[in-house]
Amino acid sequence: MDEASRFPLASQVALQDVYMDDVVSGAQNLDTAHQLQCQLQNMLETCGMKLHKWNSNSKELLNSSTDQEHSFSTNAESAIKTLGVSWKPTGDYFMFKVSIPSMTSYTKRDVLSVIARLYDPLGLIGPVISKAKIFLQKLWLRKLNWEEFLPDAIAPEWLNFVSSLKALEELKIDRYILTDSYVKLMLLGYSDASEAAYGAVVYMHCVKEDGTTTTKLIGSKSRAAPIKVISIPRRTLSVSTAGPISGKSSPLSTSTFS
Repeated sequence: MDEASRFPLASQVALQDVYMDDVVSGAQNLDTAHQLQCQLQNMLETCGMKLHKWNSNSKELLNSSTDQEHSFSTNAESAIKTLGVSWKPTGDYFMFKVSIPSMTSYTKRDVLSVIARLYDPLGLIGPVISKAKIFLQKLWLRKLNWEEFLPDAIAPEWLNFVSSLKALEELKIDRYILTDSYVKLMLLGYSDASEAAYGAVVYMHCVKEDGTTTTKLIGSKSRAAPIKVISIPRRTLSVSTAGPISGKSSPLSTSTFS
């Protein structure tokens, strides 16, 4: 980048942490975060762009910008959407808000609409998404039309699933996956398969100086098993190339900001 020498921190963020028109980044400490904020503002102003909609898990960093630049609510009880994922800055955790219309009968189109509302790009609720995918596959196997109501044999299963989705709002998933004063880090990856689905998950395991440990979810990926019958061992092997444990599909980043 032309401005890399003048804005070393901002240039790296512009290359790695910009998604569409959103900048999602951070720093290890408050001083570096202030420098990054100033560099981003100054660098983008050189090409006529002004950054706004600032938010942070640090009140000190927010206080360095004006209220007009906070288009998001800074209310302690409020959560904001970051790339479609709900994030609560004050607690620094991800959360889910479930908004499903109350219905007594569902068509195949309605089922797909509910599944589309379960937006989970990070794979934080993989088991829930898997259950929804498996049910949708059942509808395809039954060759239901889009406007056809669910048969009595399977309708209760879907109604129970929808009623249980409210429990997702109780989840609080830490955004920051490391811990202070760690002496050892381990990436733990697991994969498994069954007749209905297969998937993989990755955790960050941290060992502190005092010997205590923390293990936090990084992400997961799951798929409904294909209709074509293949062996479970083969499905298990397929996960390693399709899931988050594949270095090719999910390269590791050196960004570990808190």
